Amino acid sequence: MRACRPLAWLAGRARLLWAKIGVSDAWLGIAEGMSGYERIDVEIRIVGFDRARSAYEWRLYARHEKRGEIAATAGRHGMPAPPMYVQAAPNRGIFGGLTRDESEDWFRGFDKGTETYEDGAWVIRDSVEVQRSRFQRARLRLDYWPDYADRSARASVELRDED
Repeated sequence: MRACRPLAWLAGRARLLWAKIGVSDAWLGIAEGMSGYERIDVEIRIVGFDRARSAYEWRLYARHEKRGEIAATAGRHGMPAPPMYVQAAPNRGIFGGLTRDESEDWFRGFDKGTETYEDGAWVIRDSVEVQRSRFQRARLRLDYWPDYADRSARASVELRDED
């Protein structure tokens, strides 16, 4: 039987992980209205991150009005590559082909993003633009392992932004 770690240890670790997502809010929505796209920004801070031992994986999901939640952008460090798979989109229905709703139009503006040390924390910043008429909600999921060799010590954060 394994001994449980004290609750104080867990509470101390929770303060080491911080994340936020923000949706662009241009003045009166003029820019978004003209382009049809809205930018979602992600910022993650991990205090005590060790590039040699620690690992993380994050994903930003956007909820499509009809097809459900779709991963818009993601990042990882210190983990094996994910298995390759193809996810089928739900059927559009009989008249689905009459409206243009192609996946290549859903997202744009993929920036490389940045990963740097700032004030003793590993900081990850990224953004993506989503088609405003199709996506109104976003969700960020972050999993972090201070020592990936000990996978039982994991912290997770999940944030939702609803328009």
